[in-house]
Amino acid sequence: MKYESINEYTDKEIMDILYYGSESELKNIALSVGEFHQSYRFAQDVCFFLLDHSNEDVRANAILGLSYIARRFKELDIKKLKLLLRQQKAFSEKNTERVQYALEDISLFLNEHFE
Repeated sequence: MKYESINEYTDKEIMDILYYGSESELKNIALSVGEFHQSYRFAQDVCFFLLDHSNEDVRANAILGLSYIARRFKELDIKKLKLLLRQQKAFSEKNTERVQYALEDISLFLNEHFE
């Protein structure tokens, strides 16, 4: 995986990327909102939206973005996250470990167990 710096975006830029952005932009937006956005609800909703994307890298970064939110705010809608994870498509070997680490971080920061 190639490292790319994470940019901070305005709400309008985030919404534009969500609806018109490339897969590369979508992969980065989850990390950006997780790291920078001041509203955990807005940030988690962006990541929840991206969990349904057809590209598995976008979905994996959405989970990573949620781990950033958990670290920063110590808060997430766990009930909804668990529901979305149960509906989640399988990840390939290249993303399984990264997703598992992100879920472990969420568990640690929120004192919550994921099956």
